[in-house]
Parts: sequence; C-alpha cells; structure tokens
Amino acid sequence: MKTTISALLIVALLLCSICMFAACKSESSVEDLSETLETSAAPITGGWTIPEEPEQAVLSEEQATAFELATAELTGASYTPLACIGSQVVAGRNYAYLCKSTLVTNPPVSSLSVVKIYLDLEGNASILNVTDVNLADYTDNAKMNFTPNIPLAGGWTPNAEAGKLPEEVQAAFDKATEELTGVGYTPLCLMGSQVVAGSNYAILCTATQVTAEPASALAVVTVYADLQDGAEITSVAGFPVG
Repeated sequence: MKTTISALLIVALLLCSICMFAACKSESSVEDLSETLETSAAPITGGWTIPEEPEQAVLSEEQATAFELATAELTGASYTPLACIGSQVVAGRNYAYLCKSTLVTNPPVSSLSVVKIYLDLEGNASILNVTDVNLADYTDNAKMNFTPNIPLAGGWTPNAEAGKLPEEVQAAFDKATEELTGVGYTPLCLMGSQVVAGSNYAILCTATQVTAEPASALAVVTVYADLQDGAEITSVAGFPVG
C-alpha cells in the first residue's frame, strides 16, 4: 500500500511540473496529462512500458519482425515504423508503434498513425488497432487542420524518417530546453514540422521528473525556431499509449 501511494504521489508531482511549465510558456491551456500518463517502471501484466532513451525507441529485431508479420498482407495503405513507443506484457506482448502511414493513391497521401500489434507466444503477429494522429491536437499554435504532404505556412508535414533528430531540429531543441529545471525532456522522434515565420517542430519526448524516484510520461513538445537562431518551447501535451 505504501508503495502504491508513493507511486501515485510521484505521478501527481510529474503532472503538476509539466502543466505548470507549459502554462508559463504558452497562453493556451495544455492538455491534461492525468489520463495519459504512462509510468516507466518495470513492465507488469496489463501495464505499458515507454522508452526512456532514444535507443530504446529504435525497433528491436523482435519488434521489427512482429511489425512486418502483422502488416505483410495490408492493402490500400502502408505503414513505416518511426519508433516503438510502448510495450505491454500480456499472454505474449503488445507493441505500439509511431508510424508514417501512406495511402495508396495517386498521388500518395501521408500522415502519422499509432499502430498496435499483438505478438503471441507462438510468434504470430496481428494488428490490434490503428489510430490516426492529428498533430494539431497536440500543438497550441496549429491554426488549421493537419494537411498531409503540403509544407505550406500553417500546415503540418509528417516526419518521413526514423532515427535521430535532424541537426537543425536537435539544435533548436537543445537551445529551447537548456535552462529547464524540474522536468527533463528526452527526444525520441520528430513527428512533424510546420513552416511559419521560422519553423515549428513537434517532437515526441519522454518527460521525466527530476527526483530521487523519477516518473516518466510521453509528451509532444512543440519547439519554435525563429529566423534569428532563437528557439523556445511553445506547448507540451501528453501523448497516450494505452
């Protein structure tokens, strides 16, 4: 019981820290993280485990194989995994992947999706569900709906590459977070970019409260890079896995 109460207090403190910081950086209200918080503790049946470092979001051989098996016979759309953002122990494992999704049209239309896959104990894999991701739902500055593949002012373009942040995005992220205290943000993947007077970058991060017993949550951190090499965080929104 004491362990459970302690864990709840840590989660509550992390929630308060993220929301207080975001409120100071933006006039818009930040999405309540209370229903989307995912702990980074050791996996237990029914609980989701999220990556704490970028390397942990890179697909393992098992995760890549499960994804390929589950999506091999799909028609009408293709999915390219950018990161594995969660795993869940069941009778086997569930995996959640952040993906670039492409509709097989002329011309092709790309966006972002979370694809959840079940890998059973015999090595069979199947898709549990696919959830479309609208970046405008996670950023305070979006003034129009998500527009796939059109990098015009106001429209979000989904990230097409997995792996480390592009150099200019990493530089903007480092500058925007260099004076942060209390909560640390570890970038896992660039989700999308938006052309404004400068650029907005939506970056999927693990947000971790800096305490003796840290608790973590996935969050979309929006960084604005201006035309004079300045950068700042403009919004933080929880990103649910389960």
